[in-house]
Amino acid sequence: MTSLEILKAARQLLSAPGAWTTGMYAKSCTGFPVQADSKIASCWCTLGAVYKVSDSLPTEHDPDADDAIDRLLTSLSDHSRQYFLEGEIGDWNDAPGRTQGDVLALFDKAIAAAESAQ
Repeated sequence: MTSLEILKAARQLLSAPGAWTTGMYAKSCTGFPVQADSKIASCWCTLGAVYKVSDSLPTEHDPDADDAIDRLLTSLSDHSRQYFLEGEIGDWNDAPGRTQGDVLALFDKAIAAAESAQ
């Protein structure tokens, strides 16, 4: 998958009500922490969704998944980028007051930027 395909698929994964979470890559329907690629995962954080759809793991270096994450980081507002250092998209995801709508809007911004770069 290209980074654009990963962004689109991760956004789709997170678009269902309740499909987004905080505090871990993924959770089961009972709230139990699971790996992003687990068959029992029912919700994912921003990074967990990228790992799920790209079939990669946080410990692996998948160039397309890494590029998708970089595009998400680049799409953060200037204020957010000053507060959240590169590589800390998980902290942005877990920030108090963060909503599923915020996460989807970030994906939309990253997807638009990736499409215009093609």
